[in-house]
Amino acid sequence: MNSSIQAKLVLVPFIMALILLLIAPSSEGAITCGTVISSIKPCLSYLQGSGGTPPQPCCDGCQSLVSAATTVPDKQAACTCLKNASQKININSQLAGSLPKSCGISLSFPISSTVDCTKGGSGVIGIPPFACCAGVSTLSQIANNTADRSAVCRCVQSAIKDLRITDATAKALPRRCGVALPFTFSPYVKCPG
Repeated sequence: MNSSIQAKLVLVPFIMALILLLIAPSSEGAITCGTVISSIKPCLSYLQGSGGTPPQPCCDGCQSLVSAATTVPDKQAACTCLKNASQKININSQLAGSLPKSCGISLSFPISSTVDCTKGGSGVIGIPPFACCAGVSTLSQIANNTADRSAVCRCVQSAIKDLRITDATAKALPRRCGVALPFTFSPYVKCPG
């Protein structure tokens, strides 16, 4: 198949996902709420108590959660699951907030019933939808020679202009998806070839 046609076919779902990003940001991760709850379950009695040191199985579960939630969509899904769970059970909010530090781990979001899991600051940094990042990842895989990179770059450049996406938002998209591309997402970039 002609690389230019292949690039255009890949861009169709990418452009649709980009439109979804602009209209209704959401996330979809591979981690399930069941995985999150089972990881943190050994912490329940500690979180409902009055303090002290978290039990080792609790810290092991927290470490397991950190290891399982490696992508931003997974972190956002884990954050949402913990937020919903903490709204349903009576936990000590101070203990919940300090749990990662007490276990010697770094969690990219607080365990809280009030955290906004979709925004920066005290929550998980807002991320593109999973389908959008999957499209960006596919672009990185098919842009493996100069002709393909040039075709993909021109198509992306055109889509960014047509959708009136700001230069800063476009440039940040691959990084926000955790994907390295051989060209910059920008309406002003000089495409290779």
